[in-house]
Amino acid sequence: MKKIIYLFFVGVFLFTYCSKGDENPDPDDKVSINVTTSGESVKAGEEQLFAFTGDISRVEFYSGEPGHVYEYKDRTERELEGDVTMSFMARVMNGYEFPMELDAFVSTNFSGEYTYAAVSAADWTSFSDKITFPLTSADGPAEDGKINNSIKITDLMEQGKTFWVGFRYICPDRPPAPRNSRQWRIGFYTLNHELSGETISHSNYSDADWNSQWTFITEGNVESGRAPSIVTADGNALNFLGNQTSSYEGFEAWGISNAHDIFTVDPDEGVTIESPSEKYSHLYAAAGTYEATFVLRGPEGTESVVKKITITVVP
Repeated sequence: MKKIIYLFFVGVFLFTYCSKGDENPDPDDKVSINVTTSGESVKAGEEQLFAFTGDISRVEFYSGEPGHVYEYKDRTERELEGDVTMSFMARVMNGYEFPMELDAFVSTNFSGEYTYAAVSAADWTSFSDKITFPLTSADGPAEDGKINNSIKITDLMEQGKTFWVGFRYICPDRPPAPRNSRQWRIGFYTLNHELSGETISHSNYSDADWNSQWTFITEGNVESGRAPSIVTADGNALNFLGNQTSSYEGFEAWGISNAHDIFTVDPDEGVTIESPSEKYSHLYAAAGTYEATFVLRGPEGTESVVKKITITVVP
């Protein structure tokens, strides 16, 4: 009788040890398949070792790192995360002191039809108050009319909606001779989505297709050679000019970006392991806490089992 009791406790001990690392055992599992780790942390840049037990035919592995999160495998739209940042140089040329001619806007309901009628029909929210504009051509650190700006426009985003950036330039009617208004430039422009550990570029003045990322629209009588455009100077700047001759009345000009989408995402992906061996390793490059998820598939005709293990990666 003593031998029988002794063997019983040994069996319980071995079963408990082999189950270590399974953080969510399923009592209804019809097939005894599992994945475990030592439970110890690993250093960034080192491999985490996983051990498989049971008759496993195939495994889908989600490391828990960005782009490989099991809960996001069917996600196509992310929540608003991080910050939408914009940087550029604002420059004014000519020292005339006129009312402010340039303003900046964001729209989330512009139709994408680049006509003045469509621009007028859309709602545009100004973020000019976030920008430091030079008042004269002698402003700025170098007293050359140039001021660098780095701002956040995250508060102007609407969940799930694309957005457009617009710079509006107004040349007033009938100038105080000899000019109507000053020349403005927006140069070295970048628009980024800053996420945890990731920067997604949506627009950059050095992009090969930079010129095609902007469309200019004018309403009114524009003097020859004074239409808005992109110039190579000042970081491929958006360039706005006013009429010079008093016979010309004022006009309104817009430089409007392509549509920007920060919400649509591809579903997160896992790694498929066909006919897995007893051990599998994965390298975690960055420190952090990750939820590794394994979808374990047993013999044909059995249900798959989802196992999750918390991985701690230290610097």
